[in-house]
Amino acid sequence: MHVNRHCTEFRSTSCASCTEGTFQDGNNGREQCFSCKHCDAGLGLKVKKSCSSTSDAVCEVLDGFFCSDSNRGGCRAAQRHTVCSPGQYIGQRGTADKDTECLHCTDGTFSIGTSTSCQNHTKCESVGLKLMKPGTDSTDSECGEHGPETGLVAGVISGVILVMALMGLIIAIIHRKKIREWRLTKMETLSQELSRDCCLTGRGVP
Repeated sequence: MHVNRHCTEFRSTSCASCTEGTFQDGNNGREQCFSCKHCDAGLGLKVKKSCSSTSDAVCEVLDGFFCSDSNRGGCRAAQRHTVCSPGQYIGQRGTADKDTECLHCTDGTFSIGTSTSCQNHTKCESVGLKLMKPGTDSTDSECGEHGPETGLVAGVISGVILVMALMGLIIAIIHRKKIREWRLTKMETLSQELSRDCCLTGRGVP
C-alpha cells in the first residue's frame, strides 16, 4: 500500500492499495508505489516471477543469453552468447551466468566455429591424393587426384586441338582455291571452244 493522506494532529494516516503494475515491498511513507520491472524479450529477458502488490517482478535470461547484471536472484541486463568465429572452437558453451568461451585452433587443425573441438587437416598423401591447397585454421586441406602435370597435359591437348583446327582451315582454303581455279579453267576452255565454233561457222564450215 502507499500513503493516500498523511496523518495530522486531528486524523490518522490513510493508505490505499497499489494499482496494477506497481508494488510496495515494505513499510514506508511513500505516496506512490514502485513501478513493476518489465522483462523485455528484446533485451534477452523473460519473467521468472510475476510482479505482485508486495514484490517486484523477477527476470531471467532467454536461451542464448547470459546475465550481465544480476540482482536478488534475478537479472537486470543480459547479453547474447558470443558466436565463435571460423578458426575458433567452443571451449565452454555459454550458460545463463557465463558467456561462451572461444579458443583458437592450433597449427594443423581447423574449425568453422560451431564445434567443441578442432579437426586435423586431411593428409592428402595418406589417402593416395595430392595436396592442391594447404589447410588453414578455418578450412581443411584440398586434395586432388592429379598433380601439377595436369596443367601441362591440358596445355598439350589444347595445343594439338588448335593445330588440327588450323590445318583443317588451311585444307579448306586450299580446296576452295582449287575449285575456283578449276571453274575458271573450265570457263576459259568453254569460251575458247565457243569462239572456235563461231569462227568455223563464219567460214562456211558445216
